[in-house]
Amino acid sequence: MTITALSRLCLHQASGETGDAQNPVRWVAKEHKHKLLDYLSGLCIEYGAEDPQRLARQLLILIEGAITVGLVMGDHSAADDAQCMARKSFGL
Repeated sequence: MTITALSRLCLHQASGETGDAQNPVRWVAKEHKHKLLDYLSGLCIEYGAEDPQRLARQLLILIEGAITVGLVMGDHSAADDAQCMARKSFGL
């Protein structure tokens, strides 16, 4: 597992384990998700998506699911499967 993957897993786990929505770990995790969503929104706008915000949210969920499956299950093909699913589902 790479350092980047490990740091993502630790941030994800730590933010999920804290019951306090005001915990700084949650703030960092939430900020990261917002930055990723903003990036995806920009890509969807460039692509000319009919509803770029909705498509960006859907892609974020797909990405996060692939990361989780890859890390938790050790499935190194999860990202490839997510890409295939995105291409088929969204006509990309």
